[in-house]
Amino acid sequence: MPAPTPAEVESIAAMPDAVARNLRITQCYAELSKAFGTHVAGGANWCTFATWASKQAGRSIRAEDIGLALEARLQAAPGSRDVLGKLTSAIGVRREEIIGAVAKVALKTGGIQRSSAAVAEGNVKVFAEIGREFARCLEMLEAGHDTDASWSHFLAALRPGDPPDGQALLTAAFTNYRMARAAATEPQRAQHMLLANVQIGYHEQTRLQPEIQRALDEALLPHAILEQNVYLAISSKMRFLSRLWSWFSPARESLLRMAAKVIAAETVRLARMVVTDQVMSIEFPGPKLLKLGHDLQRPFPALLGRLDLPDLLQVLRRIDPTPDSTRGSGALDWANFGERIHFIADLFRSWHDDGALFASPFTEGQVAAIRAGRRPDGAL
Repeated sequence: MPAPTPAEVESIAAMPDAVARNLRITQCYAELSKAFGTHVAGGANWCTFATWASKQAGRSIRAEDIGLALEARLQAAPGSRDVLGKLTSAIGVRREEIIGAVAKVALKTGGIQRSSAAVAEGNVKVFAEIGREFARCLEMLEAGHDTDASWSHFLAALRPGDPPDGQALLTAAFTNYRMARAAATEPQRAQHMLLANVQIGYHEQTRLQPEIQRALDEALLPHAILEQNVYLAISSKMRFLSRLWSWFSPARESLLRMAAKVIAAETVRLARMVVTDQVMSIEFPGPKLLKLGHDLQRPFPALLGRLDLPDLLQVLRRIDPTPDSTRGSGALDWANFGERIHFIADLFRSWHDDGALFASPFTEGQVAAIRAGRRPDGAL
C-alpha cells in the first residue's frame, strides 16, 4: 500500500463527521508510521505513538463506555446510596433502572458532549499539521530525493519560531530523523529518533494545551439542567398510578425533587472523574492499558539506557526532573504541561523498541469499512 499523501491527509482532516474522521486519522497514522519506519528505522517514530493516542481519543470522541463506567460508579457511590434506597421503596422502581436512566441523561447533557468535541478538535488539529509534514517527508523519500537540496527544500516550508505558531521544533525533529538515517551505530540512531519524537511531542503538546484544558474542564456537567433532567428521568420510570399518586402527595414529590438534586450532584462529580479517567489513559497493543497519572513501570531499553547525545541530554534536562528514571513520570494533572511532557518523554523512551506498536489498530475488515465511510463492527 502506498504511503498516505499530503492531499490524502488534507482530505481526511476536512471530513465533517468527527467519529468517522478520527477512525481515518488513526488508520492514516498507522500507515504513516509503517511507511516512515521503512525509511527511518531504529524504533518507533512519532506517528507510531500517535496511532494509539488517536485510537484512545476516538473512545472519548464517541463517548464510548462512558455510560457504563458512570453507571458502575453511581452504583458504588456512597453519596447517593441513601436517597436511592428511599426512592426504591417509595416509587417501586429498581435502583438499577434509576441509575441506568440517569447515566443516559448525563451522556446527553452538554458537558460530556463538549468534552468529546474538544478531544475531536485536538485530534484533527494535530493531524492536519504534523500528519501532513510526515506525508510530505515520505513523498520526498519515496521519490528517492534524499539529498541536501531536497531536505533543505522540505524544511524551508516549515515556519520559523516557537510553538504554537512557529514550527522550529518540527524543523529540528525532521533534521534528527535524517541524522538517524545516517547514524553509524544503533545507539546513535535510537537517540536521534528519541530526540526527534520528543521535539515533535513538545510542539504537539504546546499546540494542544487549549483543547486538553477544555476536554477536562468541560466534563463538569451543568448542574441545574442535569437536575431537572434527572427528575424527569426518574419520573418516567414510575408507573402511571404511582406517578398520579405523587401529584397528590407533597411528601413524595418532595422526595423526588430532593433525590434529583442529590443524584445530579453526585453525577456531576462522577462524570468528570469518568471522562478524566478516559482522557488520562492510553491502550497499547497487548492490550496494555497505561494510566497517565501513574509512573511508567517499563524500564528503558538497552539502546537508550545510557544517553550521550548532547542535544538530547539538553532537552531532557529541561523537561525531565528525574533523568534516567521513570520515577515521578505520572502526570497527576494532565492539563499541566510540565507534568504531561515529562510523562511523554519517558513514554517515548520506554517503549521505543516495542515492535508491537507497529501493529494495525484495526482489523482488515474494519479498515475496509472505515475507508468506505461506514462504522466498523467490533471493538474499536
